[in-house]
Amino acid sequence: MDKKTQKKYHELSYEILPDTYYEHGYRVKFEGFTADYIYDIAALLASCQVDNTYGIICCGCEVMGCGGLYVSTRIIGDDIVWEKFWDHQSAMPPEPEEELSEFDLAYISENKEDHLIIKPPIYFELDKYIAFAEELERDAMKFSHYKKYLHDKLNKYLSGDTFSY
Repeated sequence: MDKKTQKKYHELSYEILPDTYYEHGYRVKFEGFTADYIYDIAALLASCQVDNTYGIICCGCEVMGCGGLYVSTRIIGDDIVWEKFWDHQSAMPPEPEEELSEFDLAYISENKEDHLIIKPPIYFELDKYIAFAEELERDAMKFSHYKKYLHDKLNKYLSGDTFSY
């Protein structure tokens, strides 16, 4: 908690999943809670640079619109804020009236079911957020076929196109 502003800063981390479509996915860990979602690395990288709405958290199949969370992001000084949430069920821009007040980062397996409800706004320290996104990028770049995919997707996001395939 920042004592001056009373903002609680959150932390993202990941766990590598070995058998997803692009060699492996980066399973979402939020404040240590492991979820059944993976990060869209290009969305994380773009959100460090340009305020927009991104499908940052997505289903393990990595297909936009399958499932997950659209997040509107805004950089404010040394912070990045996840301001608003929408279901990640469409490749169309979310409608304002469909904004979510919370999102369930669920983990469901044969042996376990767990839930963590997250609510916007969520604050991150920008320098730590950037370092996290760049760490994922460095690891993903080890896979030659993923380089072009990630590069093309990041360029598309930075141009403002965050909803097409």
